[in-house]
Amino acid sequence: MASEAMSSLATRGAAAAASSAPTTSPLDHPGIAAAEHGYHADGSRALSNKSLKRAQSQRLGVLTDRSVGLIVAGPPLPDGKSDEPTILMIEARSGKWGFPKGHPNPGEDDCATALRETVEETSVQLDPSAVDLEAYVENKYSVIKARHPDCHSEPTYPLGEPEPSKGREQFVVHKTVRYFAARAGPAAARTAQPTPEAKSVCWIAASDVGKRLTHEDDRQIFNSLLKRGHLAGATRP
Repeated sequence: MASEAMSSLATRGAAAAASSAPTTSPLDHPGIAAAEHGYHADGSRALSNKSLKRAQSQRLGVLTDRSVGLIVAGPPLPDGKSDEPTILMIEARSGKWGFPKGHPNPGEDDCATALRETVEETSVQLDPSAVDLEAYVENKYSVIKARHPDCHSEPTYPLGEPEPSKGREQFVVHKTVRYFAARAGPAAARTAQPTPEAKSVCWIAASDVGKRLTHEDDRQIFNSLLKRGHLAGATRP
């Protein structure tokens, strides 16, 4: 179930609280919830103490930002050496490896967003029935960064107008990323190819995915779905 798939990241904050000294202190910024030991009560990763001070001193605005993606399991590699499933991965233009994801368009539900982003980034077109909407992992964190051009939420300024920005305006961004497990058959798997949004697209044996991923958060999300049996993949053609 969804709640089970989310547990690995949601409990990480509790584990950190039990084993480490406090790393943040609450500051007077109404857009930022107080957090202890670097994590909020829901397991989301909080801003560092340094970033909290910056948010207060620069009177930064607050944004909520949400992305949705798919971790797609496909048939084994065609060399016949193994029956383990493959996983659809992309290399972004920045050189970072991950899974297809993106921001919802206005009025778009999670499934439609995830399917659209997968097509746009990998050329792999899946039927909605290929997505397991009850098998997902959600990662939440706060960060200071510029607004993503595809983010449709409007910022709030709880401390009044911000300081003049010398470049792109910075915000406290409360980010949520949700990945659903999905399955691709042999026909869909063969359509994977680079797109204008991805430098390279490929199917990687499941046991090699962790070594290829750039971000530790993505590694934990993948391992959570894999260990729960949600990435069984398709059979060999």
